[in-house]
Formats: sequence, structure tokens, C-alpha cells
Amino acid sequence: MLAGPNGAGKSTLLQAIDLLGWVVTSGIQGFLEAHGWEYADLPHLRSATSKFGVSAHLVLNGVEVAWNLTLGARRYPGIVHETVSAQGRVVMERRGRDMWRLDEDTGDKETVRQTLTSSWLSAVDREDAHRFPTLLSLAEWARGIRGYFFLDPVKLRTPNRGAADEIGIHGEFLAPFLARLRKSDRDAFKRLTDRVRAHYPRLVELHPVKSEFGWTHLEVTERWNGETARFNARQVSDGLLRLIAVAAMHELPVVPSLLLLDEIENGLHPRLLAGFLQMLREFVGERKGRLQVIATTHSPITLNYCETPREVLLVMRGSGGAVEIMSLEKAKNFPKLSAYFDLGELWYNVGEEKLRT
Repeated sequence: MLAGPNGAGKSTLLQAIDLLGWVVTSGIQGFLEAHGWEYADLPHLRSATSKFGVSAHLVLNGVEVAWNLTLGARRYPGIVHETVSAQGRVVMERRGRDMWRLDEDTGDKETVRQTLTSSWLSAVDREDAHRFPTLLSLAEWARGIRGYFFLDPVKLRTPNRGAADEIGIHGEFLAPFLARLRKSDRDAFKRLTDRVRAHYPRLVELHPVKSEFGWTHLEVTERWNGETARFNARQVSDGLLRLIAVAAMHELPVVPSLLLLDEIENGLHPRLLAGFLQMLREFVGERKGRLQVIATTHSPITLNYCETPREVLLVMRGSGGAVEIMSLEKAKNFPKLSAYFDLGELWYNVGEEKLRT
């Protein structure tokens, strides 16, 4: 959980991680289109000559992997340098159009010269498992990144056409996703409904309804004071819709490796927020170490529902405007203060600056 003031860089951190997924699946252009940006809008490009890089350090199947990606300046968009290392040994490198990767089975280098708008990892598939196991593990991790930056209640309510295997980065395909799931896997649809009902007992049933011309919209039956009523999604609370969306993530056809969620408290009653976090925690538990969730919040109540201080990272601005990240458990006087405050109360009452070590 990333907590901190507005402008500290929390959303930028999520966007940087999200970029790693897009460069393997759809390339930089797909990332820009999804966020409604142009290349020149990327926040690092303050001048026509500046570059920026993203580095990811992971442990995949017990192997320490480092992935470094450098994007060109505004005048020269695209990936200009990329390396992947396993246990400190470089197994892939790309400089402009010149690329090589190490066959970990034979020790030979495979060299190629071509233009790619995406990462070279996009070309790795299951057939390469014995030759390039590190690259395959990294590519599958990147393909599993799902950035849901703002589950927009307007998008969650909006009817959509066609079938959908995803709920959409803003929740825009929720209704057709539920319709497909109900048709293809009744047990999964029931699990999803039960999952929501466990945290929202008034829910009776979810109804993804197909109408003319292929449009699908969502209706919900709720129980109030012993009576049931069926509502169109336009009449349903923001919090319930967001809870449904998170429950749907459990049933995605491709298991995510990483979920990115921005400002998760929006539209949620404090008790419903507890259910929201519990549902995410259950999702992580179901995947047995194969899934991470990184979320941002401005709410002390959100932190109160975190189980340990290790789950909380404080994001703040340091000298010169650089972003600083600190684990809450390493905050100044944390052992003493935590005896008197819950995590959210500690953050709210003391503040980032006084907690800084």
C-alpha cells in the first residue's frame, strides 16, 4: 500500500510498473493510447533531449532477475537500450536495432538486427522454455501485469458490446465480462457472486443482461428491509460496483502476476473498504505467492485495515523534488508510536515529514 500526499509520485510509480507490462504485450503505443497520452506527454520528458529508464528487480522461480529499460528522448521515441540479467549475468541486451540473447541451454549467443517497437521479450513464448528460461519467466510476469488505475463508476455502469475476457482498465467491460462468465462457467459466476455477497450481504443476484444490437448492461437485485428490488447499474452505488469489479478479477482467464490499483478508497464506505482489502488479500492467498497487489491511498482508514506495517510504504518528496519511499515500519520512533496508534492513525497524526528517518 503506497500512502502519501498528492503529487508525491504514487500514481507515477504505478504507471512506471504498468509500462513494463505494455512494452511486452502491446508496445509503447498501446500504453500511450490506454492512458490517452502522446509520447511527449510522458512525465519524465521535461526537455527534448532527456531520456528515462525503468528498472525492475524480481525473484522469479528462485532466480534474481534485473530488467533495465531505457526510452529515448522526445525527438527519438522508443526503446533505445534494454538489458536482462539473471544472478548478475546478462542474458539479453538491446541497443537500438542491435540485439542478442543468451541460450542458457547451450551458452551460445543469438544475435539479430531489427526494429522493434516493443520489448524483445514480446517474442519469447513457451517453446523457448529450455533455451531462454529467464526471459520466458520475465515475459510471463510482464504479461500478467494488470493496471486498474481508476475503476471509474461511470465506466462500470456503461453498457458495452461484444464478448470480453477482461474487465477493462477502468472497468468498462464489466457487464460483458460477467455475461461471458455466466455463460461459459456457471460455477465461476457463482463464486464471484458469493464473494461479493460475503462483504455486501444485501446482494441477492447479479444480472448481466443482453439487449438488442449486442449491447450488455448490468442489473443487480438487492434486499432492503426484507424486500427485494432489482436495479439498473445506473442506480447502484459506486462502492458495490467497485466490489464487483474486484471480485471479477479473481476469475480472469489469465492469472495476473501483479494488480495495480489507484486510490482504492474512492466510493467505499469504511466497512466496505475493509471487505475490498480482504478480497484482494484472499486473491493473493489463492495464488500462493504468484500474485502481488500494489495500491495507492490517501485514506488513513485504508492503512488501519492493513495487517502489518510491512504492507505500507510512505511516498514523499525529498531534496530537489526526488521521490523517496520508506517502509512505515522503518519510520522514526515507530516501535514506540505504534504502541499508541493504529497504522492509519499514526500516519495521519504524525505525518510523513516527522516520520522520516
